[in-house]
Amino acid sequence: MPPKIRKTPSYLTKNRFDIYSFQTRLPLSIIRYNPSLKPIVRFSLKTCDRALAVRLARRKIAVLDAIKHHFSNDSKSAGRAVELWVEYERVAASSEGWDDVDSFLAGLDDGDSHLLDMVLGFSDFQSKQAKLIEENQLLKAALSSVSAGSGVIKAFENEVEEDILLSEVCDKFIGAKKANNSAKSSVVAYDIAARQFMAVLHAVSKSFSLKVSGITAAHIRRYVELMPKMPKHSKQNGVTNNMSGNELVQFIDSTSEEEMAHLGLEVLSSKTVGGRFTIVRELMRFIEQQQYTIKPGLGAMIKYSGNAGDVSQVSRRHCNAVELKQLFESENYRLCKFKDASDYWVPLLALFSGATQSELLQLHVDDVFISDGIWAIDINSKGDKRLKTRDGRPRQFPVHNQLLKLGFDRFVDKCRAKKQIRLFPNEKRDVKDQFGSYSKRFNRYRVKVGVGLKKEDKVDFHSFRHLAASILIGKGVDEGVVNDIIGHASAIRSEARKTYSNGAFMKVKAEALKKLKYDINFKYTKFWR
Repeated sequence: MPPKIRKTPSYLTKNRFDIYSFQTRLPLSIIRYNPSLKPIVRFSLKTCDRALAVRLARRKIAVLDAIKHHFSNDSKSAGRAVELWVEYERVAASSEGWDDVDSFLAGLDDGDSHLLDMVLGFSDFQSKQAKLIEENQLLKAALSSVSAGSGVIKAFENEVEEDILLSEVCDKFIGAKKANNSAKSSVVAYDIAARQFMAVLHAVSKSFSLKVSGITAAHIRRYVELMPKMPKHSKQNGVTNNMSGNELVQFIDSTSEEEMAHLGLEVLSSKTVGGRFTIVRELMRFIEQQQYTIKPGLGAMIKYSGNAGDVSQVSRRHCNAVELKQLFESENYRLCKFKDASDYWVPLLALFSGATQSELLQLHVDDVFISDGIWAIDINSKGDKRLKTRDGRPRQFPVHNQLLKLGFDRFVDKCRAKKQIRLFPNEKRDVKDQFGSYSKRFNRYRVKVGVGLKKEDKVDFHSFRHLAASILIGKGVDEGVVNDIIGHASAIRSEARKTYSNGAFMKVKAEALKKLKYDINFKYTKFWR
């Protein structure tokens, strides 16, 4: 009987050099709502091995399946996810290291970063699973060769000696953080610190293939020496963006503090340096715990000799009456000159509720509802929303009557009529899991109207939260009720919740918010359109 010929899957093609490529046609629903997308997605797999090509292609299929799974009812987001994935694969394929990929990821806004994370997370799982299978097969093959003699066993032992590239162990370290379901912002902080440590050690050791066994005390001393002189945002500050690790180290060594300042560069704060040293010490412990060969005591050398633990002498204060007029009686509000609804509504919502910037910017339309005739807002962590739950943040509070007079209810109804999911869909989280773009816009507006111009005078968005809490407490509102409006965890808040039923508590909070009044003239404020 002739041997069965394996049929090549339809998603695999070969060029004239016998190199496999993966290609597939996107669903019509995605193409219809994203006409700029090419209907066929194609990647070179860069291999002539059929079995390897099949495995690589299956990972691509897993990503497409993840996109279909996450965005089955949102063709626009699905299309954007495909665009990001294709661009990521292009950058990753052409990159000789992490710099190109890092630059690409750093350039994404938080919404795009979140989309890419959603679809590549599944792909990453498949990749790790495939790697585990291959390692398992290698182990079986080695064990089955025991009878062939000690030479085979010795060869296998040499293959799995306890050493590893620094770049690989950094990947494992970050992977462990992700596997522990650490907050995204925490994972980002760990990733930045570990990658920076790796880049500096590659530069000072003059080796991109540095193994952990090759890390010396001299390398660590050099890292500790360089970090307090490291420019902030070294990949985005406009001066050191395109520098390699070696060039950055040379730049730090040859540039004085005065020259840095002249170039508009700030160095990392002592608090940031101390935080990154803490993470790198944890990385060194991780290496030791995984039983990789490394010189003992290196982690203990990573200490900051400056005042990393000092508390800032500048404390945040709340806005005064003059500043509130500057912010909310400005031309922007009187003539409605804001470009985005969030610029108009979010400061007002914070002023009349004490909610934080991130809590408000991530609101879904369905989080605004009517309860017993009272318009209310639900702060929760459902879906893609994230809260500081340990601080008692999930809560519901009434919409202040002044916001209804300005037409907030009509604004929400229009968002609902458009079938929006998010109340402020243009606001995206950045790679640090923050709404950085909005923060910069608000701070530019704050400075434009003359509020908090001095660096030592700390007035920012969070000042609204302090102001609302202090006014409510000052006007005699029960502390437990205040905490449940603002979102502070306390035993008094818990007792207040037990005292009332949900409906009664909403009415109590509505009465409390009536005491939240400001000397701001909203008579000439133009409605948001």
